[in-house]
Amino acid sequence: MRRKKAPLTIDEYVHRATLGLPRAERLDAATELRAHLLERVAEYQAQGYAREEAEFLAVRGMGEVQVTNRELLGHFFTHRAGWLTLFALLAGSGAWAAYRASQWEGVRPAAPIAQDDTAVLQLMAGVWPIFDESIFRQAAEVRFPKGTRSVFGAMLTSGAKGMNPAWSWPVPSGLTEFGTLGQGWRPSVADQLKFWQGRFRLLSTAGPDFTIKGERCKKGQFAVGNLLYGLNTYQPKIKGLMWKSVGAVTYTSDLASGFCFPNDSNTVQMHASSLSLNTWTLITDLPAGPPGQGTLALLLYPSSGSITQDPPAPERAYRYDAAQRQWLRR
Repeated sequence: MRRKKAPLTIDEYVHRATLGLPRAERLDAATELRAHLLERVAEYQAQGYAREEAEFLAVRGMGEVQVTNRELLGHFFTHRAGWLTLFALLAGSGAWAAYRASQWEGVRPAAPIAQDDTAVLQLMAGVWPIFDESIFRQAAEVRFPKGTRSVFGAMLTSGAKGMNPAWSWPVPSGLTEFGTLGQGWRPSVADQLKFWQGRFRLLSTAGPDFTIKGERCKKGQFAVGNLLYGLNTYQPKIKGLMWKSVGAVTYTSDLASGFCFPNDSNTVQMHASSLSLNTWTLITDLPAGPPGQGTLALLLYPSSGSITQDPPAPERAYRYDAAQRQWLRR
């Protein structure tokens, strides 16, 4: 009876998949491949798999290592000038097509997961609207562009009496720039860049049957909730500092939640959006109701600068077109 082969570890897969490439190209390919596999491991762990199970699934998802190795070698030696990075090598071929497709940047609506509930429960009482049916309405996966050092959020409103037409704020990260942590530590630019390359999810909700701080919104209003949270986000090891995390949820940030808005809509529209550095992008909006009811939009701004550097005014990026009943980029 033939003995079943033990599954390859990540190190073994990376080593065998890159055999035969010139040294510089092999290092480049190995770095990209390892980063991709570790990202998949983190995603499986966030779904509840143990580390060993997550590694097994990540490696298996890449396909046979011999096939990957042959494709890498064949492409390099027949197209030397085009060999730049691993994900540019094998576009359209097997597991590598899936790998290339996984390198998207932006916001993608997604199905709820168990960690959504965990993240909402980490917010301070009274900030996230509480209602009977569920604790969130819409969810999305978020991947910030490479080079993101800080993130800003903004709300735009239209037709809402007593509400500011626009306001923006810096989104705190797990690596604050406003103070020192542990032994006088201040995050480096490298730490900030690495943090925002993690896996994030956005939750948004709005509806009339919510309670905020023990009180229901008035008739003809809805309560708003927006939350950004991270799954297994980067946490540098710092002597004397313990990072707060609950399971895979390692970061939460309230995005303009806990207020009543003059509209009785019970829907929130989550948009599939590409995110670009130093650009305001519409993420969610609430449809305007009958005359007299307002509408609002949530925007995000990934910045290549420090969190202390203010972004452009968000109202210069979008306007509300009442005739088309939608927010349009200026």
